[in-house]
Amino acid sequence: MMTLGNMRENGVRSLAITYGALWCHHESVLDVSGFADDEVVPAFGPRMVCTVCGAIGADARPNWNE
Repeated sequence: MMTLGNMRENGVRSLAITYGALWCHHESVLDVSGFADDEVVPAFGPRMVCTVCGAIGADARPNWNE
């Protein structure tokens, strides 16, 4: 499982967040520079709340588009 440390070693400093609720398909980018290197990327998904519609839970992946 990818950690933030592994992600940073590849030059990526943020996560691409896609909310998956049936009524919500919003996306956002989360700067994770303040989090520890041993945090696993998938652990962020269940904690995400959409600031547009309030949907809880998302898919969190490294933002390879940086």
